[in-house]
Amino acid sequence: MLKLFKLLKPVFIPVIIAIIGLLVFQVWCDTNMPEYLGNITGYIFDNVQNGTKDYSKIVHDGLIMLGLSAGSVISTIVVSYLSSLVGTSFSATLRDKVYNKVDSFSKNEINSFQTASLITRSTSDIAQIQMGLIFGIRLLVTSPLTIIIALLKMQAASAQLGLILALVTAISVLIVMIIVLFFLAYPKFKIIQEKIDKLNLYSRENLMGVRVIRAYNAEQYQDQKYEKANDDFYQVNLYANKAFSFFNPGMQVILNLLNLGLIIILAFLINNGNFGFDPKSIGLGVASQMEFQGLAMQIFFSFMMLTMLFFMLPRAQISAKRVNEVLNKKLTIIDKEVSAPIDYNSSEPIIEFKNVAFKYGDANEYVLHNINLACHKGEVVAFIGSTGSGKSTLINLVPRFFDPTEGQILYHGVDIKDIHGDILREKMGYVPQAGFLFNTTIRDNMRYADENVSDEQINEALRIACADDFVAKLEGGLDYKIAGNGKNVSGGQRQRLSIARALLKNPDIYIFDDSFSALDFKTDQMVRNNLKNKIQESLTLIVSQRIGTILNAQKIVVLDKGRIIGVGTHRELINTCQEYRELAYSQLSKEELGQ
Repeated sequence: MLKLFKLLKPVFIPVIIAIIGLLVFQVWCDTNMPEYLGNITGYIFDNVQNGTKDYSKIVHDGLIMLGLSAGSVISTIVVSYLSSLVGTSFSATLRDKVYNKVDSFSKNEINSFQTASLITRSTSDIAQIQMGLIFGIRLLVTSPLTIIIALLKMQAASAQLGLILALVTAISVLIVMIIVLFFLAYPKFKIIQEKIDKLNLYSRENLMGVRVIRAYNAEQYQDQKYEKANDDFYQVNLYANKAFSFFNPGMQVILNLLNLGLIIILAFLINNGNFGFDPKSIGLGVASQMEFQGLAMQIFFSFMMLTMLFFMLPRAQISAKRVNEVLNKKLTIIDKEVSAPIDYNSSEPIIEFKNVAFKYGDANEYVLHNINLACHKGEVVAFIGSTGSGKSTLINLVPRFFDPTEGQILYHGVDIKDIHGDILREKMGYVPQAGFLFNTTIRDNMRYADENVSDEQINEALRIACADDFVAKLEGGLDYKIAGNGKNVSGGQRQRLSIARALLKNPDIYIFDDSFSALDFKTDQMVRNNLKNKIQESLTLIVSQRIGTILNAQKIVVLDKGRIIGVGTHRELINTCQEYRELAYSQLSKEELGQ
């Protein structure tokens, strides 16, 4: 947890110092009040005993006590505000750091964490750290300081061993209770956070997969999974709460016994004249008893507050560890501080693969083997092959979603590892198979590519992507709000909107990762015909399972088990590559293939 505190903004260091100063002042006010309360009580008994009506001392000490109370209240209010300010600012900084760290993750790092767990770490865990910081600052200062000052005051009044013994006994019992409860509950805190991960996971599954769940009538199965996770979470929480349920009654018993013991011990000490005054002086005796009881209660309650901290800090510590796992995650793709210069007018291919091989994480087997391929300006390069042949993996290496395990990928003759990711991806328009749309209007989704594009440019891009017709029919047109991940439009509409968004970027390289799969053959052909003039000056990389989509590509790359087994035009491959010929004949007739 101390590692995370390094992220605390320097501007808050004076604020923390001010908080500590105010807390010291608050403790001073609180520990002085029992003395004046005892004095006032003694003055009242003296007036009753002597039959006098001297209220001057009562008023004097009462005003002092009122001032101490006001000082304590004001400092408490200011400390609460400042500590909340520090805590909320720190948690905001922490959330920002976690968000930016996750944003810099490649797919390798994202795959090592579950999405649900990342959500929990960004919300629940940081909330635990925030609470630990806010209360930790206050209790770590006030409780020990109150205990020390109160004990010194009692010692200065020549308190006898019996009184101290009663306090030590009560505190010892309390500490034993804390230790027992701590070891019973602490192991459960980590489990609780992990159970929250599970709940988030199943909730997210149910919301995102609602169509599949209903299509397979699997509501009951999903309910059982969620109910089991919920019950596990309930049982762990119940166990921790059962352990804590003995704590408050136990404290009350100790408090009452301590109070009774103090009265008996103080009465015995006063009666025997151990406080340096006449035992017959009722006022002084009562005053001493009130002061000692007040100080003893402050000591006891300070220990009670520390116990709250002992249960809060372990949870915060576990949460801090989980957050640190995200912040300390080693990145596999790191941008260089100074990007290599790029000569866009060079005669080099726009993209060139040189002896590229790739495997996921710590996997033993390679997904791609010895890929060598040059892709030039104006070319349409298509990648085709059976499922699992490595098409999408290869295409995902270009925008550096992954880095090659071996070999190089060159952009205008420069290794993409030497180019800053922002500069590289600024030159690319990427359209994934599952086109992702944001929970905002169509206009804002389009402007995600370029925030300065006009409505005319958006409409033109929609026309090229054959999306203008259905957008015009939507309520509000460009102002129509898309639901999360495009759930209120069809798969084909989502793909066409994604294609239009990529067109607005006017990039050097277009990457279509099976981006026409949800389109019918007619719409597919219309979109490709419209794209010809728009993207003829760029390099176009297409992954497709459809032969019809890539028939006119200048270069078709056939992959099988991660290896290139054929490169050429459709006519060349249909005659020279058996795997391509089999794929072609399985989809189209000889007449459709131009034979």
